[in-house]
Amino acid sequence: MKNIFLTTLFFSLISSPAMALGLGKGKAKGEFAQKMKSELNLTDEQLQKIKEIRKSSKSNHQEMRSQMKAARADLHDSLGNPKVSKADLQLKFNKLETLKSEMSRKRFETMLSIREQLDETQITKFHELHKGRKKEWRSKFKNWKSEDE
Repeated sequence: MKNIFLTTLFFSLISSPAMALGLGKGKAKGEFAQKMKSELNLTDEQLQKIKEIRKSSKSNHQEMRSQMKAARADLHDSLGNPKVSKADLQLKFNKLETLKSEMSRKRFETMLSIREQLDETQITKFHELHKGRKKEWRSKFKNWKSEDE
């Protein structure tokens, strides 16, 4: 259970730079975009380019998440089947790990594309905002961990 949470936390932290630019889900999506626009002094052009980058990567990320979910379910089901060989389990595990790695690489590429839209001052400010989010996540994780014990 904790491994699943840590994996989710890892992917959340990787994707949070793009999400911090207000391109996340939910009702306050536009409000958050405006907040980040003002905090980073983004131009309308920068904001539009960043939205385009996220939009173009979104469908690919959704497809990869679907593939990872299916691979994870296949591995889980196979672990409970005594007729599945160790070699087959290893292949299924390797497939899942490859998908995770590819997802991380694509998220990182998206983050770099977004970063290219920022000037030096905006990159520095964005990094500071992102560190604040990391501290927030760590705090939530520590609270969750202490509740679990």
